[in-house]
Amino acid sequence: MNLFSYPSFDNHSLSIIQKVLPDKINNYYEPFFGSDCLLKTIKFKRNIQGKSVLNCQSTSLYNLWIMIAKKDKDFLNYVEKISTLLIQSYVDSRLDNEVKALTSYINQETSDLHVLSHALDSISEIMVQTNLTVLNALKISGGSLARNIGYNILDYLSKVQKQKKLLDHRQIILLIETAIKKAIFDCLKALYNYPFQNRVGTYEFVALYYYLQMTGYPFKYRFNDKGSYTCPYGGRHYNRIDLREQLKFISSPNFSNEFSNTIFSPTDYSNFLSYSVPKFSQNDFIFLMPPVATVDTCYNQNTFNSSDERKLSYLLKKFNTKYLLLIHKTPTTNMLFANSYMRVKEIQIAYQFEPNNHSGKKVQYLLVSNY
Repeated sequence: MNLFSYPSFDNHSLSIIQKVLPDKINNYYEPFFGSDCLLKTIKFKRNIQGKSVLNCQSTSLYNLWIMIAKKDKDFLNYVEKISTLLIQSYVDSRLDNEVKALTSYINQETSDLHVLSHALDSISEIMVQTNLTVLNALKISGGSLARNIGYNILDYLSKVQKQKKLLDHRQIILLIETAIKKAIFDCLKALYNYPFQNRVGTYEFVALYYYLQMTGYPFKYRFNDKGSYTCPYGGRHYNRIDLREQLKFISSPNFSNEFSNTIFSPTDYSNFLSYSVPKFSQNDFIFLMPPVATVDTCYNQNTFNSSDERKLSYLLKKFNTKYLLLIHKTPTTNMLFANSYMRVKEIQIAYQFEPNNHSGKKVQYLLVSNY
């Protein structure tokens, strides 16, 4: 199992990369480390004789991997509390009457607003009372969660009414559950965006980052000019995300082996490559997968644009060690690599913005190697 997946890593692209990896590797380097999916493959299906050096451009991502790799108890305990909240926040027989009331209202079997209001209050109250202990431990206000749940349900009902749809019992349950999970997401996002006001400690802040990384659309981080995380909840496909599997894996011997003899680095990719160049040998291997080039959006508070594409190309020309680059095909990267002396293969990747690749969007990438 992997802790995180790159949006641009589907099974097809991963299988292509596996086929062209060197048979033996002394030291392994990743300047844009974010997911352990390839590291795992190289660690257990290839022979890494030396160390793994993993560079995270984002300080938040670096702190997350450090706490995961060291199995920080405070961090894991806070993640476990978030997991408990998610597990306990589901629709079951406790809400049978409320589900029936909402079904009758949305299908126009009744127009009694008092019945609707009572159902919303009841759902919010049951969720808050069920989770009161864990809400306090997470520093979430029960009143804030209740208001968010009620607002989300009304918002979803309004959209359904505008579309003039009829919903069955199962669809109403899904609507309520999505409203609850989105309410939890928004409360935790508020803690993350205002850590000082909410007295959020370092390990709590990193745990919140981890949670948002798992449930915020579209799997990656976007921030506004003020530095606040802006991605919305990923939607109903994220309702059943179970952090217990991740926690169990982190505690397993396989995970410990995966990050043995590993060094994490928190710096810009150009600094990492520039200062590490003298250390690279012909028996080392570098895998590079930079973020998709962007102008006005921000990946983990770091941009990557055509200027970076040129800079990366210049740095790679200085290496005599083996490297493999998976990079988004743009006019700039096509110009820099397509007609170069390096081996270049164009591949299509199903960009995974949602679990199980519900988006199905095909994106053009270049697979570039110097061996």
